[in-house]
Amino acid sequence: MVSDITGDRFSNGATKIIDRVPKKGKEQQLESAIQDITNAMRKASGINSAHIVIPTAPHQPAYKMAITTYIALFPTILLVHAALAYIPDFCALPPIFGNGIAVAIVFALMTYVIMLRFTRLMAFRLYPRRHSNNGL
Repeated sequence: MVSDITGDRFSNGATKIIDRVPKKGKEQQLESAIQDITNAMRKASGINSAHIVIPTAPHQPAYKMAITTYIALFPTILLVHAALAYIPDFCALPPIFGNGIAVAIVFALMTYVIMLRFTRLMAFRLYPRRHSNNGL
């Protein structure tokens, strides 16, 4: 029943979009339709929202993200290994388990802490603003 309610909400939203189409110019019409669709998608819940792709800003070149990741990853690995070396029982573990624990810690730190902040810090380099040349 939840999907029927959500489907009705989407069909009502689509009807509103279609009703508005002939009233505006082509560019404004497209921008308005995209904005309405993305707003409806953001409000969606349940299974209907699982297959939604919301348009985002263009992606940065891969080499920039690779360099940024390396700059964040290298010191993180060094610090985690240095910190784990001070735990006496950690060195007694078999290497496969010790490395697995170290990788899990680095992975969690990089995913949930470091890269979030570091990407914001490096945003000036990763996402440079596009300047218009007055129609050139």
